Amino acid sequence: MAFRLVQSKSAHVLWETCSDRFLDELGGNRGPDGFASHLWITHRNLRDLLFERAYDRGIPGWLGPPVSFFSDLPQLFDIRLKPVGPITSRGLIRHLSVKYRREIFGLDPGKADGMVRGHMLDGLFGDLLPEGVPPDQLGEALAELGGDKFAEQRNDWIVQVYAGYLAELQRLGVYDRRSIHALIAERIESG
Repeated sequence: MAFRLVQSKSAHVLWETCSDRFLDELGGNRGPDGFASHLWITHRNLRDLLFERAYDRGIPGWLGPPVSFFSDLPQLFDIRLKPVGPITSRGLIRHLSVKYRREIFGLDPGKADGMVRGHMLDGLFGDLLPEGVPPDQLGEALAELGGDKFAEQRNDWIVQVYAGYLAELQRLGVYDRRSIHALIAERIESG
């Protein structure tokens, strides 16, 4: 399957161009097989807009359009893990944050020490998970920054919590929804 990257002045222009090209490629084919293209969209509103544009062109609705939603990706790539819920995810990160804070900084939980309890790491992990960054790579990148003793401890804390979080997800047999693109990339790379 070939992928084409396009840029546009606005989302509206992008959608019009994309849907026009897609409908042009469909031509008279009503399916259910033999479509020249397959359209991946983010939500059902775009599907409805596509059907409206098709109707405006005189193309009747069809039952098996070559349209998929990004939410279908886990099933299409046979990812059988269940996603972890946001409350469980935050709880895991908080628990690991306290655990490693105690080990690395020697601080007991609950003391007013100025350390935020891990929820700040959730945003950082949200940037790392889609890219599939492994903990050792994160550790190497943070080590290059250098810094004083506190910076080194903080960086070690971040890496340990991240590694622990990934290990705990694996142990539970779940995945963080933000890592779906990395999981799909692994499936593609493994054939």
